[in-house]
Amino acid sequence: MKRSTTIFLYLAIGICSMLMDNKLRAQQVTVFPGDANNNGVVNNVDVLYIGMAHGFIGPARDSSLGNFPFEPVSAEAWPFTFDNGVNYAHADCDGDGYIHYLYDLFPILFNYNQSNPIFSNPETFNPGIPGIDPPIFFDTTNIPAAINGTQIISLPIVLGTEDQPVDDLYGIAFSIITDGEFAPATEVEIDLSDPSWANTDGDNFYMYVPIDENRIDVAWTRTDQNMKSGFGPIGRADFIIIID
Repeated sequence: MKRSTTIFLYLAIGICSMLMDNKLRAQQVTVFPGDANNNGVVNNVDVLYIGMAHGFIGPARDSSLGNFPFEPVSAEAWPFTFDNGVNYAHADCDGDGYIHYLYDLFPILFNYNQSNPIFSNPETFNPGIPGIDPPIFFDTTNIPAAINGTQIISLPIVLGTEDQPVDDLYGIAFSIITDGEFAPATEVEIDLSDPSWANTDGDNFYMYVPIDENRIDVAWTRTDQNMKSGFGPIGRADFIIIID
């Protein structure tokens, strides 16, 4: 039996700049561990903020709360803010005073999909304009004409084209929507570690989280405060296709 599976991608390209303000020292901010961009929602976009602030050092906060519950924590403001005004203290998700993905990704994973009970302003993912905005898509060239039984399909994830390249990429967050009956998202494996035009030096990290059988959230970001421009494959997704 031949069946088809349609996969949709939603894209947000995140580029953040940093501002320094020594007047912020000794001020207090309220942090919810994992909400790195302080918009009231913990999701893959928060990973982009860790990437931009990666390697920065600032005041540590009380770490006695243990497993980083999604609760308000008072923290001393860092002397750095993102260009949207969010203080770097929010990107120090584990509160140790050092922003690094090895430590600050865990609170995001632990509190993923949590919402601030006081306010919530999640990102809006607007559709790109065909022919103008760089596309993100699967290269389906090598998909077999028919799939029978259970089969693993590996699809390159392509960002940008020769006609519509990406300018100044620092990080990307997107979601993959699958047909959960025939290609369950919980069985998808993402690999964004191979060298590519966006990853020429290994200064990056990525994360993916299956939300349910139909959706997986993905984030990839650089860590060296240097952006890249180009087009082509940035990784791959392995799907287990199940056909009875």
